Amino acid sequence: MDIISKITNSRNIILEILNEYDWDVSNVPILSNLEIEKLYNLDNKNNKLSSLGYGIGCNFDVKHKLIPSHILKIIYYNFPEGEIKGAKVTNGLIKKIINLYKSDDSIFNNDDSLLILLNENINDTIININNSLNILLQENYNGPSKIIKDEMNKSNIHLSNQFFRNIQIFNIMTFQNNLLKHNLVPQHIPIRNKDEIEKIFNSCNATREQFPIISKSDSIAKIIRLIPGDICKIIRINKTCGKYIYYRICK
Repeated sequence: MDIISKITNSRNIILEILNEYDWDVSNVPILSNLEIEKLYNLDNKNNKLSSLGYGIGCNFDVKHKLIPSHILKIIYYNFPEGEIKGAKVTNGLIKKIINLYKSDDSIFNNDDSLLILLNENINDTIININNSLNILLQENYNGPSKIIKDEMNKSNIHLSNQFFRNIQIFNIMTFQNNLLKHNLVPQHIPIRNKDEIEKIFNSCNATREQFPIISKSDSIAKIIRLIPGDICKIIRINKTCGKYIYYRICK
């Protein structure tokens, strides 16, 4: 599959998933392969994101439905120019992302989260880069802006600081199909509201330490953007037993 088709498919699948998981995708147009190709080949040398490589014209943003001041940026990183194969992702990505948050003319808001797509397999090095970025971006972070806090209060939701400035890195092939709609994948519902989480602990008569775990690096956990401390409500349908629900805590 060529790069343009991969990007077009990934864009459509990501929008489909985000729409189901609290993100407003209404302002993001559905584009054809031809339109994506034109964006991909734009001259972006003067773009503030040019350090992230070729094809950044395909990037897009979405707003949270209940916290509209919180932005999730979808970024295509280190994609190849023409027939030139992109270099392997290295630790240099960490510095590039940190600088985009810290620079005087930063185009990242302090609370923005990122979904980064690569055209290569996710190996141990990339997993370590992902983990390091999330640790570094939480250091000296005092939580979201007053505007976001006001929006959370208005919507009566209370999210941890780790929900913001959160980064997930994927191979673009992860989003060529919607894995969440596979018939072997049960419905996964993230529960992030601190008050609701406490109610679940009380109703189950269990502590945080007693809950079964879903790893933050689990493929489904990453797709629905679970962070440590979130509860994942999993709904299975069995022909014999009918519907049954169980919970896992993200760690």
